[in-house]
Formats: sequence, structure tokens, C-alpha cells
Amino acid sequence: MTTLIANQIAKSRTYEQLLLRFPPRIIREKRVAKSAYEVVDQLMSLESPTKDQLEFLELVSTLIEDFESRDYPTPVPSTSSLLQHLIEAKGVSQAEVAKKTKVSPSTLSEVLTGRRKLSVANMKRLATYFCISPAVFLEARGWFRLPHTVPREFPMVWISAWTPRSLPALVNKMAS
Repeated sequence: MTTLIANQIAKSRTYEQLLLRFPPRIIREKRVAKSAYEVVDQLMSLESPTKDQLEFLELVSTLIEDFESRDYPTPVPSTSSLLQHLIEAKGVSQAEVAKKTKVSPSTLSEVLTGRRKLSVANMKRLATYFCISPAVFLEARGWFRLPHTVPREFPMVWISAWTPRSLPALVNKMAS
């Protein structure tokens, strides 16, 4: 994308003008993705974007996300690496986690070394302690993939608030 087109994107105030400057298409190539990144950069740099500019920004961002999730999928961590990360990020010890969650120290140790899987009850306890959804542990276990888009209703805290409709069925399946 040339600087001229990028400047035209920034000056386009209506949705229709934006569509004419950068007709949205499914992104299948890196060069098209690069142009889409430039559109996003231009729209993000606006001090007071219009409602139409924000809506167009969301559209182009969705197209980019779709491209990236297909061509550069995010790997799902193992339960042990996820739990290790959560412990390190919170800056606590295994002993402290065990004490606060009432998950035995030996269970935590075995999960961290990959010799044991978390029970549903322990997933719930750890999820509550780390302020995340139990679905994160289910994803690490390979039961399903969380959506990697942020629902409009839950910006910033979506993963701790999001519970899929299928979660109760998955939890029941795991318990049996």
C-alpha cells in the first residue's frame, strides 16, 4: 500500500469511502496482510475516529485475525506448562498455591511434571485462584479450543468471564 492510499484511508470519514479506498477481502497472502496492517495503523493513529472508521477498523482487524489464525495458529500449552506459567506470573510458590487452593502439594507436583492430569474439582479451584476460566485448563487438556477473538461484550477480561455453552457437558464428560 502506498503512503497516498494510507493517507486517503485516514481522511475517509464514512464507511462507504473506506470501502472504496480499501475493499475488504479475505486475506490469503502476506502482501495483502501487510496492506491491511497499514490500514489498521492509519485508523489507530486517528485522535478522534468516527463511528464508521471504528467499524471499518473492526472489520479489517477481523480479516487480519482470520488470516493469522489460519497461517500462524497459536499453540495450545500443556496443562503443566500452563500451570507453571500461572505460578510464575503470579510470583507464588507451589506450596502457597497448594495451601490457598486446597490442592495437595503432591498433586501439584505431579501435574507440573506431567505425570498426572487435573481433576475437574482441582481445575475449578486453580481457575478461581488464578482468576481465569476453568475452560483454559480444558483447552490445555485438548478438550476444545477457546475462541481467540475477543467478544465485544467482554473486552480485556473475556477469558475469565467467558464460559462456552458446551462447558457443562465437557465437565460432566470429564467427571465420568
